[in-house]
Amino acid sequence: MKSKLLMPSEFIHRWPHATRTGIMSSMLCMVIVSCQGRDQNRSGDQSHLSSVNIGTVKGADYDQYRIGVDVTSDDGTAINSPFTLTEQTYPAQTRDISPTHKFEIGSYILVNMAIIKDGKVLASTEHCRESMNPFQVKADPSENFVSVRLCRLEGDEDSDIVTEPAEEQDITIEPVIDEGQTPAPGEGTPKPGDTSGGPGRDGPVIGSYFVEWGIYGRNYQVSMIPAEKLTHLLYGFIAICGPNESLRSANPQGYSALTRECVDQQDFTVTVHDRFAALEKSYPGDKWDDPIRGNFGQLAKLKQANPHLVILPSIGGWTLSDPFFTLAADTNLRKRFVDSALQFLRDYPMFDGIDIDWEFPGGEGANSELGSAADKTNFALLMKDLRSGLNTLSQETGRNYQLTAAVGAGPKKIANTDYTAAEPYMDYIFAMTYDYYGAWNNQLGHHTGLYAGEYEKNEGFSAAASVENLLDAGVPASKIVVGFAMYGRGWKGVNGVSNHQPFSGIGNGPMAGSWEAGILDYKDIETKFLGGKDGQGINGFIYGYDDRAQAPYLWNATSGELISFDNERSVRAKANYVKEKALGGMFSWEIDADSGTLLNAAVSGLK
Repeated sequence: MKSKLLMPSEFIHRWPHATRTGIMSSMLCMVIVSCQGRDQNRSGDQSHLSSVNIGTVKGADYDQYRIGVDVTSDDGTAINSPFTLTEQTYPAQTRDISPTHKFEIGSYILVNMAIIKDGKVLASTEHCRESMNPFQVKADPSENFVSVRLCRLEGDEDSDIVTEPAEEQDITIEPVIDEGQTPAPGEGTPKPGDTSGGPGRDGPVIGSYFVEWGIYGRNYQVSMIPAEKLTHLLYGFIAICGPNESLRSANPQGYSALTRECVDQQDFTVTVHDRFAALEKSYPGDKWDDPIRGNFGQLAKLKQANPHLVILPSIGGWTLSDPFFTLAADTNLRKRFVDSALQFLRDYPMFDGIDIDWEFPGGEGANSELGSAADKTNFALLMKDLRSGLNTLSQETGRNYQLTAAVGAGPKKIANTDYTAAEPYMDYIFAMTYDYYGAWNNQLGHHTGLYAGEYEKNEGFSAAASVENLLDAGVPASKIVVGFAMYGRGWKGVNGVSNHQPFSGIGNGPMAGSWEAGILDYKDIETKFLGGKDGQGINGFIYGYDDRAQAPYLWNATSGELISFDNERSVRAKANYVKEKALGGMFSWEIDADSGTLLNAAVSGLK
């Protein structure tokens, strides 16, 4: 099997019209290399570049090339593979190409004189004999071509050189580096999406949140994360300097910590929140003078051991979203925020992009004073600016960066965001298909049901309804990631029940929770109320399952306590729904609350 690699755009070179006497400006040359044994689609069919379409767009001062690459299987169907490259535009400038430059096209990188795909070396100057001239990029005035020379990995001969004008050429570079060998120079860890060590980008997303404060009372450390089962890990939360009444009201101690972190920063810039947890706590193997310890240091080690894992800092959250409403509305403040986010990624390279958790555009978040109709457009502008910044950072580092957002899943929250304008800049949209109901208003309902139950109080409050609303709003199915809950929501004093159906009644406040009133970790539900993952209820609780909603619950008619939650069965139902609708995958809040049952159900259900 062979797949063709279109080399980086700088190796597709056109001389400007007004320079180089005697140069035929209409001559276009490129280098195409073929690599064996690495690239197959998931069904095992052969993958290949079916077309390389090159057109010229006239610019004011020089020409530009617009390069489009389509990937198809032998039967002509499209493949969602790392080769797929959407149309991009590159300036056709004359420039010297340094061996230290990093160029990228599709999932391939030329970096520090090596070709890398998904962190694996395909060819490199490191394998060349001293007598060779291993790396050569030149434009010959008499023939007007660009040529590239790299050495095969066995090191005993040059790779071939292509100097033909704009025609596909097959060149075999072999062997491909074996699993476990060192990544190429300049690529400290493989790019996100490497499928050699886990599910990767070509399969469904399996994500979960790790919360910064979980290392304290919950005693859940980074080392406990089952990274081999995840494709994405979201770190909650990264803060933003500036006015934050939501945090001040809900958590004065946390507000003081944020104020200390921001004393030497401008408002509307990104910052860590709990410095001790993120950067300073020591773990076995840490040294006192390590510049990065804490959760971030542990994440770096987790990434090294699991290079397939995409780790994203989630900026915002329920009590940290206030600054979004101001910064997203101002061009200069958006730039300040984006610049600081990019610097954050430079400072902490264990992260692979940005997740935005703005709760919520249009309002109905922790601060009732914030939110306007303008947020609908401003969210899209923020995504556009972030994507532009991440693309610039990619050129600097040679890495791919993902841009995602955790979004409200109710009908009104979906309507308050312009997804048609925003989604082209985003990799995934994590739909928070949980917390539809809770003890805050005593309405009873399945808080994370797949479908509407018989006694549903609010239309559109189910995962399936949210997915349909997102699809109607213009979000591609492949970008929608469905949420499941590793916690339950509980009510006390439930009364007015008819026909022995607890959801027909009304609540009277939150029942006691694991860490917060009305919220129970799934692992506590399993051991204290259910009697094991297949239990039928203990301590006065009786297990029920709503087939219509595909949602479990626990009901204690004597005490009037009701718990809505996800279990193995309901998570598998969501996984089947994700597969049927060809959605992007599943994610959960939050990993420390699981016994292992729910994540295992998601992993096996999505196979």
